[in-house]
Amino acid sequence: MAGNTIHVQGSYIDVHDNENVYLSVDKAEVKMRQAPVGPKEQPAVEQQRGTRCAAPAASFAERVKAIMRKAATKNGQMVASNARGHAREYRFYVDAEAFCKAMDEMAAVYPDRLQVMLGGSLATVQVTKVCTFIGHVIRMQEINDECLQAVDLLFAFEDYYDNRQTVRARLGDGRKTDDQAVVLGTFQGLLKKYKS
Repeated sequence: MAGNTIHVQGSYIDVHDNENVYLSVDKAEVKMRQAPVGPKEQPAVEQQRGTRCAAPAASFAERVKAIMRKAATKNGQMVASNARGHAREYRFYVDAEAFCKAMDEMAAVYPDRLQVMLGGSLATVQVTKVCTFIGHVIRMQEINDECLQAVDLLFAFEDYYDNRQTVRARLGDGRKTDDQAVVLGTFQGLLKKYKS
């Protein structure tokens, strides 16, 4: 199947470019076959011998892009802010297009750096990894208004994470390792390249 790649790490299976793909598990062997393409047809997971194979999780890159696209749906709206006790309003703006292009290039050109930052797997969608990364990007102020606060982004995470307090805390986590600093510096350069 041209265009599809499979990564097996322990008992986890990561299928990239997995639109219209069924997975079935037969003992220790993983088989892929192209799913029929039809209108509004969703990929399905087959069941065999009573064992259900979980559908592959979204990749880190796809998850952060989806969150930033959702955040951009609020672009142009006036947001009341009470940062540091000063009441004011600002116009919400996040350049999701630049973010997505930068993330696509990051995943294609620097997957090894991204993988190190994510603890070894490009498929992780853990709240700690996703929210911390987006929080760092927002603090760069390359693709957003400088008045944007983490609390103003919480709505964009609702489809993926239930605990708003955890999301908020992770968005505000400014700590970073040397490896994370390298990745974030590379990503900031890509954001500058693509921002409008």
